[in-house]
Amino acid sequence: MSARKLVFVVPGDLSSVTGGYGYDRQMIAGLRQAGRPVDVVALDAGFPWPEAATLDRAAHQIADIPDGTLVIVDGFRAWSWTGR
Repeated sequence: MSARKLVFVVPGDLSSVTGGYGYDRQMIAGLRQAGRPVDVVALDAGFPWPEAATLDRAAHQIADIPDGTLVIVDGFRAWSWTGR
C-alpha cells in the first residue's frame, strides 16, 4: 500500500532563510525520506497581514486541494485568516 499524499501549505517563499521556513523544509524532507509523498503549496507573501487579494488567492489555492487530502498548514502565519 502506498503512502497517502500530503500537501504542506506555506505562506511565501519556502526557500527564505528564516528559522520557520527552515523548520518547514526539515519537516518536508523528513516526511519525504519516510516515504510520504509531499506537495508544497506556496501562498503569496504578505502573511501574517495579507491584503484581501492575497487572501482570495490563498482561498482558491486551498480550495483546489482535492477533498480527503492530508494538509499541513504553517499555522504560525495562518492565524491572520481568523479575522476575515
